[in-house]
Parts: sequence; C-alpha cells; structure tokens
Amino acid sequence: MRVQHGEETIEKELSGYYLAGNIARTYDGMMIALPEEEWAVFHAMSILKLVEILLQLAANVKLSKFKKSARGPKKPPGKRNKYSNQPHVSTAKLLRGEEPSG
Repeated sequence: MRVQHGEETIEKELSGYYLAGNIARTYDGMMIALPEEEWAVFHAMSILKLVEILLQLAANVKLSKFKKSARGPKKPPGKRNKYSNQPHVSTAKLLRGEEPSG
C-alpha cells in the first residue's frame, strides 16, 4: 500500500482499524466461497510474481473507503464548583495516613 499510494498518504489518511475490519470480513467470506484448491496457485507462485500481484491489488484499493476519522478539538475541562476552595487529596496519601495539606 505504501509503495502504491505513498508513505505519507498511508500514514496520514489510512485507518488501519477500518482496513483490518474490512479484510477480516472479506477473508471470512472468501474462505466460505472459494475452495482451498483455488488458493494453491499462490503457493506455487514465485516471490516476485506474488509481489507483482500484491502491488496490483494495492493500487486498486480505494483509500476513501478507509479514511481516518478526524478528531475534533478537545474541550477545556469544566470549572470546579464543588470543593473549589480545597485542593485534591491523593488517595495514596490518605491510605498511608498522611494529613491532607492545604
């Protein structure tokens, strides 16, 4: 995929989560629809021929189907209204018997 579509494009735009989900669903269906003998051609294939076929398949992937979701901006934390005049007290300190400071 990186060879066909570019390192930067794959890194910034492709969602590995969506791609993996699609492959998992497709794989299950292919294992049901195609008998094991149909896959034997890949076992007998040379590495160079297999690479050539994988590059062709990668070139046909529609990246728009697997776009990363853009995350919205983080919201600032809300203002404390309960215990706003008291600092946070660590549970670990309370368990050790230390007095809360403040």
